[in-house]
Amino acid sequence: MNKLRICLYGIKGSGLAALAQYLDDYGVFVYGYDKGEELFTEAELKRRNIIYYPFSYFLKQQENCDIIIYSTAYKENLKDIDKSKILMLEYHEILSFMMEGKYVIGVSGTHGKTTTVGMLDYLFDHKFSLIQGDGVGRYVSGAPVIMECCEYKDHFLLYRPKIGLILSVELDHTDYFSSYNQYRESFKKFGKNCEKYYCYDLYHFDLTNECLIGKKEDSYYHYNITKRGPEGFIINLYLGNKLIRGDKIPFVGEYMIKLYLFCLAVAEHFKMNLNLARNRIKKFKGVKRRFNIVKKSKTIYVDDYAHQPSQIENIYKTITQMSPTYAKVLIFKPDRASRLHDFKDEFVKSFLLFDKTYILNHDEDKEKLVQEIIEENPQIKRYSDSIGKDNNPCIYCFLSSKKVSNEIKQVMINRGDLSI
Repeated sequence: MNKLRICLYGIKGSGLAALAQYLDDYGVFVYGYDKGEELFTEAELKRRNIIYYPFSYFLKQQENCDIIIYSTAYKENLKDIDKSKILMLEYHEILSFMMEGKYVIGVSGTHGKTTTVGMLDYLFDHKFSLIQGDGVGRYVSGAPVIMECCEYKDHFLLYRPKIGLILSVELDHTDYFSSYNQYRESFKKFGKNCEKYYCYDLYHFDLTNECLIGKKEDSYYHYNITKRGPEGFIINLYLGNKLIRGDKIPFVGEYMIKLYLFCLAVAEHFKMNLNLARNRIKKFKGVKRRFNIVKKSKTIYVDDYAHQPSQIENIYKTITQMSPTYAKVLIFKPDRASRLHDFKDEFVKSFLLFDKTYILNHDEDKEKLVQEIIEENPQIKRYSDSIGKDNNPCIYCFLSSKKVSNEIKQVMINRGDLSI
């Protein structure tokens, strides 16, 4: 019997790359198309021998497959295909179909989804199925599924998780959501679609299936910090009527405590031993492009997916906690023009936290905005390949949802930390 053939158009995207691996484990023949440039999601595709080609090889009506699954970003590329001949589905549509009837742990929120999914994967000892936003996926027969649920264009409203997490609700995707109220209402609908959901207490909706997590003392899961330092935190942890004093959290960045609590809430839901759960989560080593660190003698390099102002501010707080005496340098590569336009003031405020900020841009649609920001704020400069030719102890933060690996290499060369 021939295997089902599925073509993924945009296979190097973090969602489709993860889906490709899930389908590969499921026993489907998977292949795809994408841009020619090398992306961080490719390593796992290559390891599994999943074949992919440049977009220019795509055969449209003659494509020899049963289903084409595509990223929203490339929808326009496929508008001329005769849909009566080939079944075509967007990423969120196929996920909705595949997850029907499965035990899904759905992780939503403006920020923190990928890191939380990674933490949960450690919690369950890598034995659950996985759709993770750094391009990592896995299918395990009969196991629950941990998956990211993205709010973009209300895609996550097609899902029906058994357990939902709402980590944060800060207005984003303003090319679709016209107001914070509309954005918040979508998360409320997502909460209603869950059998039970856990929500950060700043954004609660007061639904009957809601359980709150945060710093407020009336939240079922809450904490207070007793000590913070370069290696992490010591907290008092309240889990309902349980108190755990002096819990050592080996992560920097206070937002990581919040994600830790969300994972413990899920552990309790599964009736796991709490000591086992805490130990497993604390072994978490991070996920791709989320606060990835390289340390050299006088320099720390941070590669992170942060592309929104509050994320940039969180990175600044985290590196200040980690290395308070080092100079902080930001290299930021903006993604969507709409995001940069609608949150321009917030971006500038976050940029000015750093000792130096450089904007890296090669896109025409953002050039006018970038130029305005630089002209209005003399402290903010345009990125150049000469950055890093000094010798002071320094943290370089490369923040973007786009590829910045070439710029990281260039600054490492300039600092003498990488040989040509």
